[in-house]
Amino acid sequence: MKQTDPLKNIVYISLPEKMKSYDLLSIDPSILLPIELDPDSGYADLTNLSWEMIIAAMLKIIAHNPDHENADYFRSLTLAVRPDISSEMTTAAIAKAGEKEFDIAEEIFQSLINLQAGELSALHNLALLYEERADSYTSLGRDDLAEEFNEKAFGTYKQLLEAAPESADAHFNFGMFYLKRSNFEKTVEHLEIFLSKSTDSKKKKRVKDILEQIGKKKSTDDLFFTAYDAIRMGKEEEAIGIIKKYLKKEPGIWNAWFLLGWACRRREKYTEGADAFKKALELGSDQLDLYNELAICLMELNKLEESREYLLIALKAEPENIKILSNLGIVALKADDSKAAAGYFKSVLKIDPEDRIAAEYLAKIG
Repeated sequence: MKQTDPLKNIVYISLPEKMKSYDLLSIDPSILLPIELDPDSGYADLTNLSWEMIIAAMLKIIAHNPDHENADYFRSLTLAVRPDISSEMTTAAIAKAGEKEFDIAEEIFQSLINLQAGELSALHNLALLYEERADSYTSLGRDDLAEEFNEKAFGTYKQLLEAAPESADAHFNFGMFYLKRSNFEKTVEHLEIFLSKSTDSKKKKRVKDILEQIGKKKSTDDLFFTAYDAIRMGKEEEAIGIIKKYLKKEPGIWNAWFLLGWACRRREKYTEGADAFKKALELGSDQLDLYNELAICLMELNKLEESREYLLIALKAEPENIKILSNLGIVALKADDSKAAAGYFKSVLKIDPEDRIAAEYLAKIG
């Protein structure tokens, strides 16, 4: 993103006599006070000079240059003139974020953070703002900017937890930040701390549900690795036992049903395999491998028309998948439709002239 100097239109003036008698203020006449010129005209109407104009400029300096030589004076002056400014600025920043005016919202939160030491709510809101901005860029396909603001969110959360390690809400939002990035280890770490510190029963129930789902996913991942490895090594019966034991506890995981179907198909248990694949479909899977494996089982059970229907669904999604085309050719051969079979095998060879299986089938048909 192109960087510009946000303080380039700030100029400094002496405070007029009529403004020096403000109640509760200890005005230091030796310190010039800032105002911001109109960016279009380069001019400021000093006839209408107000404390609002000065405070706006001081807050801008505090946001972008907190180490300014007069920053402490600007802070004390701002708080003296506007003691309720923190709540007003928070409301304004949240409204600007809602209107997608992210730069303004960020500047307000930065002003709040630098205005009062220990302003943790502003730091928290800034982290959430960076996340929202990252999500906005992701939806626009600007992954580079999304990553930039995700990094800013991460850094702000770290800063927040260094300042307030006991904050339940900070741990909750940092945990959800990690969840969106599928870093389940860190998600669990922060959400478990949240549970130990929070008294929000509604939010705690939500977190417990999230942790339960993560636990299920971890169990599924472990199952996948163990069962897949067993199938790959030709230990299908061992894999079937592992998967069935898991499915007694978690019958709603489609991946497990797919693995069961695959193991059964390799052991030529075609009826059981087809039932498992259909269960995976019922649970919402639409993987091409699932349609293909189910079609093979149905083909072996001589349910040729049903097998063909599933293969055509897969082919519609991926028209040049030679595995699907070859199986359609085999189904056609089994149905004594040599012409259709030859067409499918020719399509395979057009995509991959080196495909040995398609060439052998065509030779047999010829």
